[in-house]
Amino acid sequence: MTTSKSRRLISLSAIALLTACVQEASPQASGGADAGSEPAADVEPEFVDGELQPLPDGFPDMPITLVSVDEAGSLDGVYARTLDEALNGISPVDIIVSDEPRAEGGTVNTLADVKTRDGGLEGYFPVITSIGGTATDWHVAPLEEETGVGIDDVNFFISTENYPWVVMTRTDAPWGASFAEFVEYGRENPGELRYIPGGVGSGTDIAGEWLLANLGIEVNKIPAADRQAAAAIIGSGEGDFTMTQPEVAATTTQTGRAEVIFATSQDVPEEWADNPDFGTAADYEEYGIPEATWGTVLGFMLPVEVPESHAQWLFALFEAAMETDIYQQRGETQAGINIELLSTEEANQLADTLYEESEPIIRDIGLHFEDN
Repeated sequence: MTTSKSRRLISLSAIALLTACVQEASPQASGGADAGSEPAADVEPEFVDGELQPLPDGFPDMPITLVSVDEAGSLDGVYARTLDEALNGISPVDIIVSDEPRAEGGTVNTLADVKTRDGGLEGYFPVITSIGGTATDWHVAPLEEETGVGIDDVNFFISTENYPWVVMTRTDAPWGASFAEFVEYGRENPGELRYIPGGVGSGTDIAGEWLLANLGIEVNKIPAADRQAAAAIIGSGEGDFTMTQPEVAATTTQTGRAEVIFATSQDVPEEWADNPDFGTAADYEEYGIPEATWGTVLGFMLPVEVPESHAQWLFALFEAAMETDIYQQRGETQAGINIELLSTEEANQLADTLYEESEPIIRDIGLHFEDN
């Protein structure tokens, strides 16, 4: 685990510009030009004896529901429950966790649904999002046409943590636990490696396709239903490798049936620091790959119509939760985590840049909805 105030785990090399300066923000970068009917908020959220006080307009006066578009035991589900526990004594109203996995669609579809709920346009239903995953979803499916929600209709108002993605392989592979030997084997045996993505067009699949293309490795792609299913296939030896999330990989590697040999971070995550042959994004130059870091940037989003003062109040709420011992303990339990706060401006700028810079990559690997 790393805790940082200066490093950003951000997909795509162009995002590096964000760490130097945030360019002129788009309308939603400060809560949206159309965020409610009120002007920019003048009232600062206030704490009394550690409890965040309601705003002068009465918000909030009913429970706040943290919406997770996944199962209870998923990364998002655990994240929501940690925040729920951490906010005990901080929030003046009850916090509810709602697990809302979808058979079809994702966070954008759920946000569109939130807009129809009682209190949805007031901020009572913040939706958990992986910012990069949500921003690229608009290229993989015609979401704006289907839901009426485009990227300008979303306020990515906070991120509190991020994770790299990792390459996990079967344990009895010819390359062992060496990323360099994995690359060599793949280049020398085109089409032989069985790549098991956790769903076609997912964030990890896009990153996996990008990495393979830049390494010059041709594979036999056999999609699994999701990341857990892909991990199980790797663990059974029926697949050779997958790109996945650290917590998914950790569950499989604990059985001794799989190895993690690469992470999209610059540094080797602590969990795999004992492997001298581990690969990271720091090795890209060696392979002639352009600088780029992929991963999960986890936080919350709201409809842009939510009043700016309400979004600021929720930002203060979650920022306070981050400072609790309960939340900080995630560093001991979540594989690969980097606890880091992104402001509303930073999070929205990140989403905008990812949206713009990911489109040509998604088109190059044949996953853009307009090309299928």
